[in-house]
Amino acid sequence: WHFGDGNFSNQFAPTHNYSSAGNYAVRLAIIDSSTCNISDSVTTQVTVPEQPIANFTTEGDTFKFKKPVTFTNTSTDYLHLFWNFGDGTTTEDEESPTHIYESIYSRTVCLTASNDACADTICKDIYISFKALVGVPNAFTPNGDGINDVVKIEGAGIVDLVFRIYNRWGEKVFETSDKNIGWDGIYKGVLQEMDAYTYSADVILINGQHLLLKGNITLLR
Repeated sequence: WHFGDGNFSNQFAPTHNYSSAGNYAVRLAIIDSSTCNISDSVTTQVTVPEQPIANFTTEGDTFKFKKPVTFTNTSTDYLHLFWNFGDGTTTEDEESPTHIYESIYSRTVCLTASNDACADTICKDIYISFKALVGVPNAFTPNGDGINDVVKIEGAGIVDLVFRIYNRWGEKVFETSDKNIGWDGIYKGVLQEMDAYTYSADVILINGQHLLLKGNITLLR
């Protein structure tokens, strides 16, 4: 075997690593020493592509919860890209994907760059930080104008809650366990009077933190 780069082998089925990319003329010559050294040979072209090198950058290594994170591809000699964002989400062939994390703490992001023959993978760790910031507005105006018509829990990273509102007589006028649902001022089919109402909220956050909130809400017209 003559591999076209100055190297050769006498093995029956050799393997060979090329030190650089390029086109090589590989020649196999055979000789039958038992029959007057009759010989034959065949030559074929072998293409060795460049080895892809995977790499990417981010704007830092710590990012806020539910804020977009942009990854910029800096790989070389590739045809395809495969991104794994470390939270079960993947995407293909995007040069600079943006991803929003619905989970917190450390995440390992991996990028695989490949061509028709080879592949390379690089992984980097990032950190998704979370700061508890939960509250309830102290007033709302359920007058049907589409502005501030509903009062509800505000904040990010809420995984569980019980939100209750009471009138001045201690009667519960509203309750929900859905952070997307609020009170529109209606109780038993009737829009309630302008008044101060009390609320309690039992909230569990994505970091395991448990908050108990209490306060007043003023219904305005």
